[in-house]
Amino acid sequence: MLLVGPALIVIGSVVMGNEADLRASGGRVQGVVTEVNTGREASDRDFKVEYEVDGDRYAIWVDWLVDDEPTIGREMTVVYRTSNPGDAVVEGYDGPGVSVVGLGLVMTAVLSSVAVVMIASFRASRRRPRPLA
Repeated sequence: MLLVGPALIVIGSVVMGNEADLRASGGRVQGVVTEVNTGREASDRDFKVEYEVDGDRYAIWVDWLVDDEPTIGREMTVVYRTSNPGDAVVEGYDGPGVSVVGLGLVMTAVLSSVAVVMIASFRASRRRPRPLA
């Protein structure tokens, strides 16, 4: 159970590395925001950007922060993998790797704290003198 957090950190880091490679070497095209979801929680805030590559239409959903709400019709730069135009990121916005790393860090901190408390309480219970029968 203690390895779940570090595993998420590794997976998120790999995803972030792939996104960085994509941003450095991918093709660029202008996309248009076609839908915006404005939920109460951060996980409910995302928007859809549609873009076209070689006559084929694609769409990508991207999370947005509270202070940067996109508007429908806004143009954005989409960076796509030339070998697979459906694999894309929107320039200026984080991909899912950042969220996975953050979740991994939180889980590592929480589960490590629980483990430390469990070990400390186990050790403390072994040191207590036992009453004689």
